[in-house]
Amino acid sequence: MNLVAAFVQEKLALDEARWNDVLIDAPKVRLTKREVFNYYSHPKVRREMLGELKGRKAIVIQTFSEGQHVRKRNEAGRPIEIRRDGRNVNDPRDFTYFTERRATEFHPVFGKKESRLVVDLDPGDGFPWEDARQVAGDVRDLVSIMPGVKETEVRFSGGRGFYVIGHLGQGQSVDKSREALKNPLRELAVAHGKLTLGPPKHDELRLDLSPMKEEGSIRGLLSLNAQTGLVSVPVVDLETFEPHRDATIEAVLGKKPKDAIHVR
Repeated sequence: MNLVAAFVQEKLALDEARWNDVLIDAPKVRLTKREVFNYYSHPKVRREMLGELKGRKAIVIQTFSEGQHVRKRNEAGRPIEIRRDGRNVNDPRDFTYFTERRATEFHPVFGKKESRLVVDLDPGDGFPWEDARQVAGDVRDLVSIMPGVKETEVRFSGGRGFYVIGHLGQGQSVDKSREALKNPLRELAVAHGKLTLGPPKHDELRLDLSPMKEEGSIRGLLSLNAQTGLVSVPVVDLETFEPHRDATIEAVLGKKPKDAIHVR
């Protein structure tokens, strides 16, 4: 074997080995680059992700080793705008360009006008899980009666909390929407006693409106959380929802990520 052939063979072996790098190593979830790529390559996941990302700027979280997460807004000198799903690993507008480059999270970015309201429920480590589910229901009820809201949904964030989303009949100023939510949420926080609109104490839950601004964002539907390995999923029944049962890759796909689609 000549030196060039040996070099090529060594590089191919190294590239293959990198697919086994662990990107997410959480207490109950351990995922390699191959498994994360396979998850995002599944048709169901690609369809939902593209539905939220197309037409928007995006933030992409890339994980280069365990615990080393890079938050990226720009690529090739331009804002990230994922417009297609052509499986082109060389096109910065293609979804696969990022999934092949160790993307672990995708965040659609808000514009000046939005057709949805979002409240990010962020509980402290000492806030009871059962209470967080109850508060999510209370916030959903509050959002459902906001002017212009046609329907509501609750999503698990992939971390410890929830997103409560109100869908509007038409787009309106994101700043106006945020301001309209402040007083009703403040009244809810006062009535509950352990809720806050600011940074939470250990035993409090934050009703966070900071995503509701131009260039703000939330984790996209079916995006992984790079810290936990769990998925941001719709919540149908708040009373019975359990993250490590209902928000895993296996729950979303019905199979383990390595079985979803082969890399090569």
